[in-house]
Amino acid sequence: MNRLNPFRATLFDPARSGDLGAVLCPPYDVVSQQDQYRLYLRSPCNVIRLELGQDLPGDDQATNRYTRANEQLAAWLAEGVLREDESPAFYLYVQEWEGGGSRTSFYAAVRLAEWDKGEVIPHEQTLSGPKADRLLLMRHTAANMSPVFGLYADPSGVVRQILAEAQASEPDLAAEQGAERHRLWRIARWDDVAAIQEALSNQPIYIADGHHRYETALAYRDECRERQGAFTGEEPWNSVLMCLADVAEPGLEVLPTHRLVKAKDLDAAALVARLGEVFAVEERPAPDTAARIAATDRLLGEMKELNEAGRHALGLALPGEARVLLLTLREDPRELLSGFGRSPAWRELDVAILHYLVILEMLGIPEGEWKGGKHLVYTRDHKEVLAGLESGEFQAGFFLNPTPVAQVVDVARAGDVMPQKSTFFYPKLPTGLVLHRLGEVPALGERPVPAPTGNGG
Repeated sequence: MNRLNPFRATLFDPARSGDLGAVLCPPYDVVSQQDQYRLYLRSPCNVIRLELGQDLPGDDQATNRYTRANEQLAAWLAEGVLREDESPAFYLYVQEWEGGGSRTSFYAAVRLAEWDKGEVIPHEQTLSGPKADRLLLMRHTAANMSPVFGLYADPSGVVRQILAEAQASEPDLAAEQGAERHRLWRIARWDDVAAIQEALSNQPIYIADGHHRYETALAYRDECRERQGAFTGEEPWNSVLMCLADVAEPGLEVLPTHRLVKAKDLDAAALVARLGEVFAVEERPAPDTAARIAATDRLLGEMKELNEAGRHALGLALPGEARVLLLTLREDPRELLSGFGRSPAWRELDVAILHYLVILEMLGIPEGEWKGGKHLVYTRDHKEVLAGLESGEFQAGFFLNPTPVAQVVDVARAGDVMPQKSTFFYPKLPTGLVLHRLGEVPALGERPVPAPTGNGG
């Protein structure tokens, strides 16, 4: 069995589902309750009903959003709203967005392997809640709804050439969704399939996004193996749906994720004094909300310039006197973080500097607590950081530069992992464009499952 395999994708049929742009949704982990409601209204065939269904009053173990996803998937397959392709293929995907951004990738069924085999390599830590939620959904639907986003190296250029040649023809599917445009081509010629498999046969895949989905797929595979006993390795549940992009793809864009900190007894003056021991601290006075937003905009620009010059810079916002501060590291982070026993690549990360030098050592928040979701809230919107401080719920806000793709790969190659929420690849891959079925839709009651709790994040 090859590591990368063509597969029979399950796709929406526009003749039955209506406008393809109206049936797609973002992956579950970026869907707010308000987004969920709007997606339900957008189309009766929106895939949010599978990906992240609504919780309803009276839900219990017998009737809940997972059982409703089971019933909806079975109904859409029976009605032809969703159709499985007749023959296996790789699926070239071009995603375009506002401002002229474009990213080329392709969908494949990738053989599942434990991390220690080095075939698929993570870069980020995971949390237990989302994995429990995704496993319940997988048990009820026997399908991958959202792809794992992976990166590969293509030193021979073979894959790049095949994908470029495929784009010369009209796409098999196209959809527009607001400012985004999605186009999909089947790559089914055996020569092309085999050439892609050969070119990437010895190249590891680095997970860019979807660590929880990958680990859930591993858990589901193990359950299927235990239940079935004998297996060949060719079963669909031995693979996971992945969307793969070249590490050299110019359309790879990473956005920063900022941190809000809950620390009720924080002494802001003492923190700034401690920061001054290793950072050059420059204050940007901002006496009101409008000035603070403008000062933060400028601060982010300064941080970017310092990053491009090879410097490590963080931003800090504090309540009370309405001020923001630029923190530029004066010392070598590889020395400052040497006591953590991590790789040199990991010690170069701004997010490692923040989490371990500042949050752990200076704020005194134990690693186990912020890993478990306590004390930290994550946001990509710097204005939300300022609003959180003004609300009084948070006592400090930290701004980060985005983690460069090269650093993501370097950390993964070193066998290290970053703190959670270290990267946000933009834009997110859509859910619903390509689905990967792992078997027949399970009959309800076929096997017991734990009662659902929460939405899993």
